[in-house]
Amino acid sequence: MKKQRGVDPILAAGGIVRGEGANAGKIILVRRRRYGGDVGLPKGKKKDKEDLRTTALREVKEETGYDVEIVKYAGKTRYRAGRRPKEVSYYIMKVSASSAPKPVDGGEIDAVEWMTTSDARARLTHSKDRNLIAAVFNLPRKYNPHPAEDRHRHRDAPMANDEHVALLKQGAAAWNAWRDKNPNIDPDLREADLRGTNLRRVNLRRANLSEANIRRADLRKADLTRANLRDALLGRAHILDVSLTEADLRGASLEAAALVDTDLTGADLTGSYVYGISAWRLKLENAKQQNLVITRDDEPAITVDNIEIAQFIYLMLNNEKVRDAIDTITSKVVLILGRFTQERKPVLEALREELRQRKYLPILFDFEKPRSRNTDETITLLARMARFVVADISDAKSVLQELRAIVPDLPSVPVQPIILAMQEEPGMFDFYRNFRSFLNVHRYASQEQLIADLAEKVIRPAELKVLDLQGFNLAHGA
Repeated sequence: MKKQRGVDPILAAGGIVRGEGANAGKIILVRRRRYGGDVGLPKGKKKDKEDLRTTALREVKEETGYDVEIVKYAGKTRYRAGRRPKEVSYYIMKVSASSAPKPVDGGEIDAVEWMTTSDARARLTHSKDRNLIAAVFNLPRKYNPHPAEDRHRHRDAPMANDEHVALLKQGAAAWNAWRDKNPNIDPDLREADLRGTNLRRVNLRRANLSEANIRRADLRKADLTRANLRDALLGRAHILDVSLTEADLRGASLEAAALVDTDLTGADLTGSYVYGISAWRLKLENAKQQNLVITRDDEPAITVDNIEIAQFIYLMLNNEKVRDAIDTITSKVVLILGRFTQERKPVLEALREELRQRKYLPILFDFEKPRSRNTDETITLLARMARFVVADISDAKSVLQELRAIVPDLPSVPVQPIILAMQEEPGMFDFYRNFRSFLNVHRYASQEQLIADLAEKVIRPAELKVLDLQGFNLAHGA
């Protein structure tokens, strides 16, 4: 396989294991758990300094449990895995005479099955594997395609693949007019080269785009409901305000793609590549998100199960500044709750400035503005990130309401209440005193006194309580 833009292909090898005796006329297929139940030939990546024949023997044994012997070379399949080309060399093999199947890694392989060559071709997930089996065993061209592929295709479609592609490249108006006239035809765009194509507002409902190259395409406001995008290349595509409801994106490459306001309700993203993705305001109800690959092909594979946090996890692992920011959040954030009335604002501002001088990261929340559900959620989230909370309950009934959620629900976050000396403590404080995280109220007569007492009367008790709660949680397994 030729290098593409200086990128070496990923080399792999595997086997077409032929049966004897009761399994005569059959070959082995494996079902891979990691890729959402893909059915394929046993294979795997080449290790450093390992020749391909050794790779094939090792991988077949690991994935099938059989000791095998190579009979002859069978051929290669070539495709893309994420951003890189991949080349798999296959060898026809037989089971060693003394071999009995051994247990395989259940975390990787769901099932190992002997199947006739015709049944195997129909069952294999990927067309390149099916074509290889057809060539090796001289199978007739006509066969029943794999159900996962066929369910997006209309059996009586009058147009060939090339005609569908040519019509699509005429533009959205011509394409959508044809779709309106032929609502029962599901377009066949498998392996189409649509790089950089303008697909804005295009109706691609139920289209078969498996293994298509759609890199850098403009898909804004396109309709890809129930489309088959399995193993498609969508790197750096603009996927803004797009419907991908119930779409099949298994194994698709979304590297560096921009997904904004995208509807992925019920979509299957299992095993897709999401390195460098930008994901904002996605709809993900009932979406399958298992084993999303967040690393480049030249890095050890790391997978997560949530596309919206994929970029954060990668940055946390690989960006020192992000890790420093997280350390800052967990060790330096102080949430200040109070009211920004004309009288109270100078006190809270002075408190914030003094905390800054002491190397804390103060976040001040103003309760003067109207409350909403988002307000409550925001305050709770900020409290979860805080090292401790300073709550000025002087003339602030809203603060008392919010503490009702923070104190019981966040037992590891200390809350230091403060109040003007001339005001009475609210009766609700009797409820809060039952919680370890709620400190004694600090009373202050003036702004100047509050700042003067800050170190000993506010910060020190809060920091001691942080250590106390951490020790308590460790002792109790929390």
